[in-house]
Amino acid sequence: MATETSVDYYRTKELKQFDDTKAGVKGLVDAGILNIPKIFVRPAEDLAADELNSNQKTIEVPIIDVSHIGDCIRLFNEQDLELKKELYSRDSAKKVKFLSNFDLYTSKALDWKDTLQLSLLDFDPDPSEMPPVCRKSTMEYIKHLKKLGETLFELLSEALDLQPNHLNSIGCSKGCSIVAHYYPPCPQPELTLGVRKHTDAGILTVLLQNHIGGLQVLHDDQWFDVHPIRGGLVKNVGDLLQVLSNDKFKSVKHRAIANHVGPRISVPCFFSGHASLLDKPFGPIKELLSEANPPRYKEFLLNEYLAKFDDTKAGVKGLLDNGILNIPKFFVRPAEDLAADEPNSGHKNIEVPIIDLSNIGDSIRRQEIVNEIRIASEEWGFFQVINHGIPLSVLDEMIEATRLFNEQDLELKMELYSRDGAKKVIFNSNSDLYTSQSADWRDTLRLTSFESNPDSSDLPPVYREPTMEYNKHINILAETLFELLSEALGLQPDHLSSMGCNKGCSVVSHYYPPCPEPELTLGLRKHADAGIMALLLQNHVTGLQVLHDDQWFDVHPARGGLVVNIGDLLQILSNDKFKSVKHRVTANRVGPRISVVCFFSGHADMLEEPFGTIKELISETNPPRYKEFVLKEYIDKVLSSPIDSKPAIDYYKL
Repeated sequence: MATETSVDYYRTKELKQFDDTKAGVKGLVDAGILNIPKIFVRPAEDLAADELNSNQKTIEVPIIDVSHIGDCIRLFNEQDLELKKELYSRDSAKKVKFLSNFDLYTSKALDWKDTLQLSLLDFDPDPSEMPPVCRKSTMEYIKHLKKLGETLFELLSEALDLQPNHLNSIGCSKGCSIVAHYYPPCPQPELTLGVRKHTDAGILTVLLQNHIGGLQVLHDDQWFDVHPIRGGLVKNVGDLLQVLSNDKFKSVKHRAIANHVGPRISVPCFFSGHASLLDKPFGPIKELLSEANPPRYKEFLLNEYLAKFDDTKAGVKGLLDNGILNIPKFFVRPAEDLAADEPNSGHKNIEVPIIDLSNIGDSIRRQEIVNEIRIASEEWGFFQVINHGIPLSVLDEMIEATRLFNEQDLELKMELYSRDGAKKVIFNSNSDLYTSQSADWRDTLRLTSFESNPDSSDLPPVYREPTMEYNKHINILAETLFELLSEALGLQPDHLSSMGCNKGCSVVSHYYPPCPEPELTLGLRKHADAGIMALLLQNHVTGLQVLHDDQWFDVHPARGGLVVNIGDLLQILSNDKFKSVKHRVTANRVGPRISVVCFFSGHADMLEEPFGTIKELISETNPPRYKEFVLKEYIDKVLSSPIDSKPAIDYYKL
């Protein structure tokens, strides 16, 4: 199960409101804000752990002086908003676009910058594609940049004791993109960043900056300012050049801080190599290798990189359809995770509880069921229910609809492929593709804020009728389960439903294709669900595991069964009587594995109300274990953290 739930509603709403203005960060400043919006505030642990600037102020980044480009980027950003809006887009296929934060809907916290991106690929762009206000200056700059790039790659080749034309001959000076950043003055620069800490993924970056400082480089575990020099350009070795040089050249972390003054303007030009490099083996330059200097990187294909995978819009299934024998590197879990992975339990006779809901109308049998649910919720946090009233045909058709959607013509799926968190219906692979340590082996169709009466026209045709029928039954079952959970807590049957716990439903359908190297990756990383409760339907292929007594137990699919999972918010409501536990999905050589998860995260009215342990459960002998909080704050913490990070619930423990 995943935390891709309707719990993201409030933050996504704020992000979309900001994005819809098309005015960027400068629009906030022009509106006269005194406090930066919360979506820009870095997580508290990042602020607390932030590295200090070095006290060694005598050390400077090496400087090579060249001529400068004019102030066209400033003119572009400070022209009438309506002119900028014409270029505002999140369409990755556009060569020229203006926007704020490429990863707006997936990042922990937004950066304080607006960006104009020019994807050139070569150095012969069409001038008509450039914004009029900066067309002439940009074309002139590009002409000089091409010459400088070739010269720099000659010098870098010689620095590696190679022939001067070596790096140019393999296409390193091609594949250029210009990204012009505009950093407005920030009223609270201590809470955010202009650009987060990162390394550049390409070969080489050439950066122009104006007189406003902000760029910092991490050297010997200290941050050093890169002071702007009139006419100077910053040269930055990228990850791919580190690979080519076999670690002789270093790609280092750098960032841009926010400032009270501004605007700061920077224009990095990224050299990522000729398009012909994409399908060729890439690795350390052979001439640099020897018995004393063996390769430190295995060869790989550049088209394995995340953006190339994402741009296919074909997901993990697309990789399998292309006949891959080895999974791309970005799916491989870190070595320390693989080494430390918990083994499966040897207690094969122990199973996750299965609870039969038949004869629930009988008062004696109902009390037995309530007791079974109480024990399962307290000890496991997971259980399966059978004979729950949903016809087997409805369950089978829901699984089949998910399979048909994923196995239909790619062109039909591509219409829904998106990373726009504001959309109600989204198909993609890994919602945190660009921020996670490693990607998971699955594709996902997500229906957000899927209430009891959704608009069927929002759903994909092949998926529409079975989903509407399934949704009708699942909402009835959810009300029954919340009644039983209420009674298991010693409350009136309608207690949890009266609070709105049975609302705020999102349906997330996962498709896990067969994996050629399942031991290197996961279908879904270890996590606990952040919401109230989840109901999961799975097909016959195993993979779901729950962590119980520090051992992983398989949740074997029961024909016609549904898995019930206690979420973090229900653990809080119950004052730790019910447990929200870690679970994951393994990858398999067989498949596809299909699961359909319904996440219940509560009615939207609950967002601004105090949230905490149910008052009727608190006593002198059972004091509250969590402080009250606003649910919106909790949601922000969930959305600003990777799926497998510290649970947001931990921040509210007393």
